[in-house]
Amino acid sequence: MTEPAEHTPAIHPGDQILKAKRRPTPRLGFEHLPRPGGLIAGGLIGLYALKRRGLGGLFAAGVSAGLLYRSVRDNGLANGGWLRRLFHTAASQMVPFERQMIIDRPPEEVYEFWRDPENLAVYLPRIRNVEQLQQNLTRWQLKLTDSLRIQWTAELVEDRPGELIVWKTRNPSDLYHEGWVQFQPRRGGDSTQMTVRLYLLAPGGTPGAKALQNLREGPFRFFSEDMQRVRDILES
Repeated sequence: MTEPAEHTPAIHPGDQILKAKRRPTPRLGFEHLPRPGGLIAGGLIGLYALKRRGLGGLFAAGVSAGLLYRSVRDNGLANGGWLRRLFHTAASQMVPFERQMIIDRPPEEVYEFWRDPENLAVYLPRIRNVEQLQQNLTRWQLKLTDSLRIQWTAELVEDRPGELIVWKTRNPSDLYHEGWVQFQPRRGGDSTQMTVRLYLLAPGGTPGAKALQNLREGPFRFFSEDMQRVRDILES
Protein backbone atom coordinates (compact mmCIF):
# COMPACT_ATOMS: atom_id res chain seq x y z
CA MET A 1 0.00 0.00 0.00
CA THR A 2 1.35 3.38 -0.96
CA GLU A 3 1.37 6.11 1.65
CA PRO A 4 -0.53 9.30 0.85
CA ALA A 5 1.66 12.16 -0.27
CA GLU A 6 2.15 14.92 2.24
CA HIS A 7 0.31 18.11 1.38
CA THR A 8 2.56 21.16 1.30
CA PRO A 9 0.65 24.44 1.57
CA ALA A 10 1.23 26.67 -1.42
CA ILE A 11 3.32 29.76 -0.73
CA HIS A 12 1.53 32.95 -1.67
CA PRO A 13 3.20 34.95 -4.49
CA GLY A 14 3.51 37.93 -2.16
CA ASP A 15 5.42 35.82 0.37
CA GLN A 16 7.63 34.40 -2.37
CA ILE A 17 8.54 37.92 -3.50
CA LEU A 18 9.28 39.05 0.06
CA LYS A 19 11.41 35.97 0.71
CA ALA A 20 13.48 36.67 -2.41
CA LYS A 21 13.94 40.32 -1.41
CA ARG A 22 14.50 39.73 2.30
CA ARG A 23 17.84 40.69 3.77
CA PRO A 24 19.12 40.34 7.32
CA THR A 25 17.78 43.20 9.39
CA PRO A 26 20.46 45.40 11.01
CA ARG A 27 21.13 44.95 14.70
CA LEU A 28 19.94 48.28 16.06
CA GLY A 29 18.67 47.44 19.53
CA PHE A 30 20.02 48.91 22.74
CA GLU A 31 22.08 45.74 23.18
CA HIS A 32 24.05 46.76 20.07
CA LEU A 33 24.88 50.35 20.95
CA PRO A 34 28.29 51.28 19.52
CA ARG A 35 29.36 53.16 22.69
CA PRO A 36 27.28 51.97 25.66
CA GLY A 37 29.90 52.83 28.31
CA GLY A 38 28.76 56.42 28.73
CA LEU A 39 25.15 55.43 29.33
CA ILE A 40 26.15 52.80 31.88
CA ALA A 41 28.55 55.08 33.72
CA GLY A 42 26.16 58.01 33.63
CA GLY A 43 23.34 55.87 35.00
CA LEU A 44 25.46 54.49 37.84
CA ILE A 45 26.73 57.91 38.82
CA GLY A 46 23.16 59.21 38.64
CA LEU A 47 22.04 56.52 41.10
CA TYR A 48 24.91 57.48 43.38
CA ALA A 49 23.87 61.15 43.16
CA LEU A 50 20.32 60.28 44.26
CA LYS A 51 21.70 58.80 47.48
CA ARG A 52 24.00 61.72 48.23
CA ARG A 53 23.19 65.15 49.58
CA GLY A 54 24.97 68.45 49.53
CA LEU A 55 27.72 69.51 47.15
CA GLY A 56 28.86 65.92 46.55
CA GLY A 57 25.42 64.92 45.29
CA LEU A 58 25.12 67.99 43.08
CA PHE A 59 28.56 67.36 41.58
CA ALA A 60 27.74 63.71 40.88
CA ALA A 61 24.45 64.71 39.28
CA GLY A 62 26.27 67.14 37.00
CA VAL A 63 28.80 64.48 35.97
CA SER A 64 25.97 62.02 35.33
CA ALA A 65 24.08 64.49 33.16
CA GLY A 66 27.21 65.27 31.15
CA LEU A 67 28.01 61.62 30.53
CA LEU A 68 24.43 60.79 29.56
CA TYR A 69 24.20 63.75 27.18
CA ARG A 70 27.43 62.86 25.42
CA SER A 71 26.48 59.18 25.18
CA VAL A 72 23.03 59.98 23.77
CA ARG A 73 24.70 62.10 21.11
CA ASP A 74 27.50 59.64 20.32
CA ASN A 75 25.11 56.69 20.04
CA GLY A 76 22.72 58.51 17.71
CA LEU A 77 19.82 58.41 20.17
CA ALA A 78 18.78 62.01 19.58
CA ASN A 79 16.12 63.00 17.07
CA GLY A 80 14.16 59.76 17.38
CA GLY A 81 17.15 57.40 17.41
CA TRP A 82 16.18 56.10 20.85
CA LEU A 83 12.78 55.04 19.49
CA ARG A 84 14.39 53.10 16.63
CA ARG A 85 16.67 51.36 19.13
CA LEU A 86 13.71 50.53 21.36
CA PHE A 87 11.72 48.86 18.56
CA HIS A 88 14.79 46.86 17.48
CA THR A 89 15.92 45.66 20.92
CA ALA A 90 16.55 41.90 20.66
CA ALA A 91 14.24 41.82 17.62
CA SER A 92 14.65 38.52 15.78
CA GLN A 93 11.23 37.33 14.56
CA MET A 94 8.72 38.59 12.02
CA VAL A 95 5.16 38.30 13.34
CA PRO A 96 2.43 37.92 10.67
CA PHE A 97 -0.98 39.54 10.77
CA GLU A 98 -3.65 39.12 8.10
CA ARG A 99 -6.95 40.84 7.39
CA GLN A 100 -9.39 39.84 4.63
CA MET A 101 -12.61 41.49 3.54
CA ILE A 102 -15.04 41.85 0.64
CA ILE A 103 -15.40 45.34 -0.83
CA ASP A 104 -18.29 46.16 -3.16
CA ARG A 105 -16.06 47.75 -5.78
CA PRO A 106 -14.18 46.26 -8.77
CA PRO A 107 -10.56 45.18 -8.15
CA GLU A 108 -9.22 47.95 -10.41
CA GLU A 109 -10.84 50.66 -8.25
CA VAL A 110 -9.62 49.15 -4.98
CA TYR A 111 -6.13 48.76 -6.42
CA GLU A 112 -6.04 52.37 -7.63
CA PHE A 113 -7.00 53.58 -4.16
CA TRP A 114 -4.16 51.63 -2.54
CA ARG A 115 -1.66 52.48 -5.24
CA ASP A 116 -1.85 56.19 -4.39
CA PRO A 117 -0.24 56.63 -0.92
CA GLU A 118 -1.84 60.06 -0.54
CA ASN A 119 -5.26 58.38 -0.24
CA LEU A 120 -4.12 56.54 2.87
CA ALA A 121 -2.60 59.72 4.29
CA VAL A 122 -5.87 61.60 3.78
CA TYR A 123 -8.37 59.01 5.00
CA LEU A 124 -6.49 57.14 7.75
CA PRO A 125 -6.20 59.36 10.85
CA ARG A 126 -3.05 57.74 12.23
CA ILE A 127 -1.07 58.35 9.03
CA ARG A 128 0.20 61.89 9.51
CA ASN A 129 2.31 62.35 6.40
CA VAL A 130 3.47 60.55 3.25
CA GLU A 131 6.37 61.92 1.22
CA GLN A 132 7.19 60.60 -2.25
CA LEU A 133 10.98 60.28 -2.42
CA GLN A 134 11.34 58.37 -5.68
CA GLN A 135 9.01 56.48 -8.02
CA ASN A 136 8.93 53.38 -5.79
CA LEU A 137 10.11 54.93 -2.53
CA THR A 138 8.00 56.79 0.06
CA ARG A 139 8.57 58.06 3.60
CA TRP A 140 5.71 57.55 6.06
CA GLN A 141 4.93 59.04 9.46
CA LEU A 142 2.54 57.29 11.85
CA LYS A 143 1.01 58.89 14.94
CA LEU A 144 0.93 56.55 17.94
CA THR A 145 0.01 59.17 20.55
CA ASP A 146 -0.19 62.95 20.60
CA SER A 147 3.53 63.16 21.38
CA LEU A 148 4.87 59.92 19.88
CA ARG A 149 5.32 59.35 16.16
CA ILE A 150 7.33 56.81 14.18
CA GLN A 151 8.71 56.99 10.66
CA TRP A 152 9.73 54.50 8.02
CA THR A 153 10.77 54.44 4.38
CA ALA A 154 8.81 51.97 2.24
CA GLU A 155 10.02 50.44 -1.01
CA LEU A 156 7.51 49.12 -3.55
CA VAL A 157 9.05 45.81 -4.61
CA GLU A 158 6.22 44.41 -6.77
CA ASP A 159 3.32 46.12 -8.53
CA ARG A 160 0.79 44.10 -10.53
CA PRO A 161 -2.01 46.50 -11.53
CA GLY A 162 -5.40 45.36 -10.25
CA GLU A 163 -3.87 42.30 -8.62
CA LEU A 164 -1.02 42.67 -6.10
CA ILE A 165 1.12 45.25 -4.28
CA VAL A 166 4.18 44.16 -2.27
CA TRP A 167 6.33 46.45 -0.10
CA LYS A 168 9.11 46.36 2.46
CA THR A 169 10.72 48.99 4.65
CA ARG A 170 14.22 50.25 4.09
CA ASN A 171 16.68 51.06 6.80
CA PRO A 172 16.95 53.21 8.74
CA SER A 173 13.29 52.96 9.80
CA ASP A 174 11.82 53.23 13.28
CA LEU A 175 9.72 50.10 12.82
CA TYR A 176 10.70 47.42 10.32
CA HIS A 177 7.84 45.68 8.51
CA GLU A 178 6.87 44.29 5.14
CA GLY A 179 3.74 42.95 3.52
CA TRP A 180 1.42 42.69 0.56
CA VAL A 181 -2.15 43.42 -0.42
CA GLN A 182 -3.97 41.26 -2.98
CA PHE A 183 -7.10 42.12 -4.99
CA GLN A 184 -9.22 39.22 -6.28
CA PRO A 185 -12.44 39.64 -8.29
CA ARG A 186 -15.67 38.34 -6.77
CA ARG A 187 -19.34 38.38 -7.89
CA GLY A 188 -18.47 38.61 -11.54
CA GLY A 189 -15.88 41.32 -11.01
CA ASP A 190 -18.24 43.79 -9.32
CA SER A 191 -16.66 43.17 -5.92
CA THR A 192 -13.16 42.58 -4.60
CA GLN A 193 -11.78 40.20 -2.03
CA MET A 194 -8.97 42.23 -0.50
CA THR A 195 -6.35 40.40 1.54
CA VAL A 196 -3.70 42.30 3.47
CA ARG A 197 -0.83 40.47 5.13
CA LEU A 198 1.63 42.38 7.31
CA TYR A 199 4.86 41.11 8.86
CA LEU A 200 6.13 43.08 11.84
CA LEU A 201 9.59 42.74 13.35
CA ALA A 202 8.81 42.15 17.02
CA PRO A 203 11.12 43.63 19.69
CA GLY A 204 12.15 41.42 22.57
CA GLY A 205 13.00 38.23 20.69
CA THR A 206 10.80 35.14 21.14
CA PRO A 207 8.88 36.46 24.20
CA GLY A 208 8.15 39.71 22.35
CA ALA A 209 6.96 37.82 19.28
CA LYS A 210 4.63 35.62 21.34
CA ALA A 211 3.25 38.64 23.17
CA LEU A 212 2.61 40.38 19.85
CA GLN A 213 0.89 37.30 18.43
CA ASN A 214 -1.48 37.20 21.41
CA LEU A 215 -2.14 40.91 21.32
CA ARG A 216 -5.75 41.92 20.73
CA GLU A 217 -5.26 45.62 21.36
CA GLY A 218 -2.74 48.14 20.10
CA PRO A 219 -1.32 47.95 16.57
CA PHE A 220 -3.37 44.95 15.38
CA ARG A 221 -6.62 46.53 16.51
CA PHE A 222 -5.61 49.79 14.84
CA PHE A 223 -4.77 47.88 11.66
CA SER A 224 -8.20 46.21 11.58
CA GLU A 225 -9.93 49.53 12.20
CA ASP A 226 -8.01 51.14 9.34
CA MET A 227 -8.91 48.32 6.94
CA GLN A 228 -12.55 48.74 7.86
CA ARG A 229 -12.27 52.47 7.21
CA VAL A 230 -10.81 51.78 3.76
CA ARG A 231 -13.80 49.59 2.91
CA ASP A 232 -16.29 52.17 4.14
CA ILE A 233 -14.63 54.89 2.06
CA LEU A 234 -14.53 52.83 -1.11
CA GLU A 235 -18.14 51.64 -0.78
CA SER A 236 -19.44 55.12 -0.08
